[in-house]
Amino acid sequence: MSDEHELIARTIREHGDQIGGNLVHLKRFLQAEREAQQAFLAEQREASDRAQGRSEVIAWLAAAATLFAAIATGLQAYVAWHDQASPVKANAVSSSR
Repeated sequence: MSDEHELIARTIREHGDQIGGNLVHLKRFLQAEREAQQAFLAEQREASDRAQGRSEVIAWLAAAATLFAAIATGLQAYVAWHDQASPVKANAVSSSR
C-alpha cells in the first residue's frame, strides 16, 4: 500500500472513530433526556392524581352541602306552611292582641 493509501485509510479510521464516539455521546445524551422526561411525566402524573382526588372530595362535599341546604329549605317551607295552616296558633296570635 502506498503512503497515500495509508493516509486515506488512517483518515477514514479516525473519522469513523470520531463518528462512533459522537454516536456514543448522542446515545448517552438521549438516554439521559428520556430518563429526565420519564421522571417529569411521573411527577406530573402524581400531581394530577392528587388533584383529581382532591376534586372528587370537594365534589362530594359540595353535593352533601347542597343536600343539607335542600333539606333545610324543605324544613323551613314545612314549618312556614304548618304555622299558616295551624288554626290554634293563628287564633292564639289574634286573641293575644
